[in-house]
Amino acid sequence: VLTAHAQTPPAGERWDVPLDPRDWKLVQHDGNERQSERTYVRHGDNAYFWNERIVSGFRATGANPEDYIAGFVEELMESCRPLKVSALDQDAASILFQWQGDCRIYGPQIEFRRVMLDKGGLHYFAYATKPGRLSDAKKELWLATLRGARLK
Repeated sequence: VLTAHAQTPPAGERWDVPLDPRDWKLVQHDGNERQSERTYVRHGDNAYFWNERIVSGFRATGANPEDYIAGFVEELMESCRPLKVSALDQDAASILFQWQGDCRIYGPQIEFRRVMLDKGGLHYFAYATKPGRLSDAKKELWLATLRGARLK
């Protein structure tokens, strides 16, 4: 995740999470001032064939995190089966949850996603990897990173 060579967050990134550009590259960025999504993968991977992926996004909406998650899970159910979803942490403005499924385009994966509501809208930050590639130490590191992530 964060290495001894960690840099400042990439330009345009809303989350204050330093990603080392020697490890991660931006492969997709879609959006405008009302919504955006950025996808990062490890060097050597691409947007469709990856072993680890980070997704961050924003929607200018007053919807609460529970409504976002319900819609997100509904979308996942169309292409990821079997699908297992579980909440990990929740407070008044933020939810951290995990999902695992075998998805049509990306194959089997496990993802940890934090969804947060602030005065500017709904923000999310996620880490995904392939099952069998997630050690306990890496899982704990990513969960700590997601829990500690702050908006700029």
